[in-house]
Amino acid sequence: METGVQVFFQSIPGMNDYEVLTAELAVALRAEELGFDYLLSPEHHFVDYSIAPDPLQFLTYVAAKTRRIGLVTGAVILPWNDPMRVAEKASLLDFMSDGRLILGFGRGLARVEYEKFGIPMGEARGRFDEAAPMIVDALRTGSMSGPGPFYPHDKTPIRPTPQRSFDGRIVSVAKSDESAVAAAEIGAGLMFIVQKPIEDHMPMVELYRRRYEDVHEKPAPPPWLIDFCYVHEDADEAQRVAHEYMQRYYVTVLNHYEYGGSHLAATKGYESYAAGAKRVQELGIEESARQFVAINNFGTPEQVTERVRQRREVVGDYVALFGVSFGGLEYDRVHASCTLLGEQVLPAVKAMGA
Repeated sequence: METGVQVFFQSIPGMNDYEVLTAELAVALRAEELGFDYLLSPEHHFVDYSIAPDPLQFLTYVAAKTRRIGLVTGAVILPWNDPMRVAEKASLLDFMSDGRLILGFGRGLARVEYEKFGIPMGEARGRFDEAAPMIVDALRTGSMSGPGPFYPHDKTPIRPTPQRSFDGRIVSVAKSDESAVAAAEIGAGLMFIVQKPIEDHMPMVELYRRRYEDVHEKPAPPPWLIDFCYVHEDADEAQRVAHEYMQRYYVTVLNHYEYGGSHLAATKGYESYAAGAKRVQELGIEESARQFVAINNFGTPEQVTERVRQRREVVGDYVALFGVSFGGLEYDRVHASCTLLGEQVLPAVKAMGA
């Protein structure tokens, strides 16, 4: 099994933006030293939730500072980006990184980000479904075209011309069945954040697998799972830190995506998210955050390894991605946890797929 680290760039009280960027970059470079296969960087705009406006730009810098680790956009939010520019930048970064780019797509869920871009959130599904196959085709053929309505392009070369095949190097983030089907149809790997017991994610995973095989006449690749993770040699301390900081992080999730509101049910393409928002409202923020922590991965190296093993028993082989910085967790703790993860957990996880 393969592994990766997610950097997140969450604003931290007492640190300015550039201090956070410096600290997250240090985590990113440490990931290669520790032997992780992938580094994952998100896209967010305008708010404290995440200071990460351009994963392709950030990963280009990381490419120059590393030599081996895979560089994953987790994800480029397609409705906020012209597909022509995405394809161009992806081709350039792939050349500069010697073929290390894994291009990840997402649709975005935060109303504030859509509003600031001046893009109606109700257009998100249509924009994603139009842009994603255009980009995949452009990286395969070397030129982009599309009739619109959102991104009309006459046949236009992508320069630099993509040097290598992107087959097996495109992933798409999904939380809904619709997004899982969209990932399958373009031949992308399925990526998701673990937000409930792994068994409850399986209907979406199986739907993706069936659709992938129907369209491409071959088995789907292993899914990519993102766990928030804290590792400590003392189990009680790991539990204490995880509950404090993962809960704090999850409160920022609920606030950023406005899970206390009713707009998701009324926004085209996001109706399926309304049930999750309703559940949060019924449970309350404190209990919702507690349950979020319970399904993520924390503990001693042995406990964290066992949670990965349990996930694999349900989902099969998967790419295990770990979010190691969250909720204002102090960076000395982030580095200590990441080091234990790399030195004691990774060898056992990699051996699972042997």
